[in-house]
Amino acid sequence: MLEAPSRQAIPAAWAAWDLGLWNPERQGPDRRLDAALDKYRQDRDHGSRMRARFLRAPKGPHRIAIEKNDGPHLKFAFSRDGWTSYQRRLREVELEDLVLSHPMREFSRHAKQEHKPNALWTHTNEDLLACESQRERRFALLADYDQRVTHIVAQPMTILFPAGSPFAIHTPDALVFAPHEPPVAVNIKTPDKALDPETVAVHDEVTAALAPLGIGHIVWTELPEVLFYNLGLLSKVRPDPLWVVKHRPGLLAALDAPMSVANLSARLAADNLLPVHEAQSLIQRLLWQQELQADLTVRYSNTATEVSAA
Repeated sequence: MLEAPSRQAIPAAWAAWDLGLWNPERQGPDRRLDAALDKYRQDRDHGSRMRARFLRAPKGPHRIAIEKNDGPHLKFAFSRDGWTSYQRRLREVELEDLVLSHPMREFSRHAKQEHKPNALWTHTNEDLLACESQRERRFALLADYDQRVTHIVAQPMTILFPAGSPFAIHTPDALVFAPHEPPVAVNIKTPDKALDPETVAVHDEVTAALAPLGIGHIVWTELPEVLFYNLGLLSKVRPDPLWVVKHRPGLLAALDAPMSVANLSARLAADNLLPVHEAQSLIQRLLWQQELQADLTVRYSNTATEVSAA
C-alpha cells in the first residue's frame, strides 16, 4: 500500500471530505485493488452471508468475538464470514483482509437505542452497506457520490492495541478505497463528540496505528441537510445502464446552454427524444454520475435547478 499521510481534522467543506489525502481526480486502473474487488464481488454474489446484518436479538452480543491482545505488538482483527474473527500482526495485513472484511459489529435495533442502525444501497458496492446511525448513512451517501471511490467497508476491522496501552480496542466506522490512493479509515462523530478530549486521544492512537499500514485516518462530522436531501434523491434513480448510454448523447446535444431541469425535459419531449418524466430521470442519473453539474447546495427542484454539462 501507499505511505499514508497523517492528517486528522474535522472537514468543513463537504466535497473535501478526504482532507486532501487523495488526488482530486480519479486515477487509472489499480491492478491490486481490482483483483481484490473481483474477489469481493464473487463473495458478494455467491457468499453464504450478507454484510448488512440486522437479525441479532436486541440483548444479544453486538460484536464478533475477538481474542484479547495480551502481547506487546499491535494486532488487527477481521472477519470473512460475519460470525468469526481472525487476527493479523502489522506486517501480515493484506489488501484482501481490508476489502473482503465483514462488519465487526452487529446492527440490532431496539426502542430505547440512541442510534438507529440502517442500510444504504450503494452504487459503489452494488450492495447494501450497513450503517450504525443516520450520521453514518450520510457519510456513506457522500462517499457513494464521490466518483473516485471504488469500495466502501463498514466497521472494517478492530484495532487491538498492545498490552499496557491506554486503550484496548477500537473499530473505525468505515474504510474507503480509491485506485492508487491510500485507503481512508473514517470515524464518524457529532461535532461536539469529535472535539471531546478523550475522543481526540483515541483518534490520535488510531491514526498512529493505521499509518504503518498505509491507511489514512480522518474524523468526519456532518453533511448539510440540503445536500443529504439532494444526494439521497439522486441516489434513488437507478435506470438501466444501457438505457442511459442510449439516451445520453441526445440529452447532451440538447443542452447547448445552462437551463432548468424543467426546460431541458420539455425540450427533449418536444424533440420526441424522451417523455418528460423519463428525461427528468435521465438528468438526475447524469447528475449522480457527475456528467452534468448543478448547485447541490440548493434544494433540488425541476423548475429551480439549473443544469449544465460537467
